[in-house]
Amino acid sequence: MYYKTYIITFVLFLNQFIFAQNDIEVLEPSYIKSIKLHARKINAVAPIIRLGEMLQFSFDDLECDEKEY
Repeated sequence: MYYKTYIITFVLFLNQFIFAQNDIEVLEPSYIKSIKLHARKINAVAPIIRLGEMLQFSFDDLECDEKEY
């Protein structure tokens, strides 16, 4: 009785772990260079970002068009 319950529970959890590992990598376009993500405040002592602190995302667009990202 308990043996079947353990097997069913194991199979259900194993199924969740297998599907949880899907990682899709998307490559950046060739016209975008120098991608940076950093804190807005410069901390010279240690590279620590506090929880809830805003980050700044910047990159170089080599096409020089007026695009909205």
